[in-house]
Amino acid sequence: MTEILASELFCGIDEKAAEDIIGELGAYEREYAPGERIFSGDDKTTAAGIVISGIVCIENVDFRGNTNLIARLGRGDIFGEAFAAASVPMRVDVTAAEQSRILFVPVNGLFLSSELPLMGRMRENFIRLLAEKNVMLSAKLECISKRTVREKVMTFLSMQAARGREFDIPFDRQQMADYLCTDRSALSAELSRLKKEGIIDFRKNHFVLMDAENK
Repeated sequence: MTEILASELFCGIDEKAAEDIIGELGAYEREYAPGERIFSGDDKTTAAGIVISGIVCIENVDFRGNTNLIARLGRGDIFGEAFAAASVPMRVDVTAAEQSRILFVPVNGLFLSSELPLMGRMRENFIRLLAEKNVMLSAKLECISKRTVREKVMTFLSMQAARGREFDIPFDRQQMADYLCTDRSALSAELSRLKKEGIIDFRKNHFVLMDAENK
């Protein structure tokens, strides 16, 4: 139960209340092996998934087979909530990147009357998460709408640097290329140029945006 409380969906909800809410909503748990598909693009679901443990990738694959990485989620993160609430097909693939445990929470019950005192808080959390997901997707759209690989990279890194000019990103190179909708070799070449020019420094997934005086 403590793993579930890591999710923002249960923010402000204690363990006993969470157990009661989970029971009333009819939530259930599933385990997935590395590479196992949780949802496919044409699936419909009535439940949001919460990552209890492991890593889950949200991807879109176009008709040419190109992969567009939308998000990489870990413990406490939630997925599928908007599709479940809207009752529409997923339009994305959800895959376990490693051994993962997922709690599925049916969302329809959130909007029904309940005698549980903290169900209202759960509903507020759910709406806030929908808004935050919209902001996240808007940020991705801002990155991939740029014309050049350099613009995409610098937009992405600048967003990541909002919490400080030195940071780790949650992607390896292929995942970063997929997220920015570009070719991995083109991405690697641009990163090398930016490093050579003294604009950034990096080692694996650790990046630094350089100060003007450090260039």
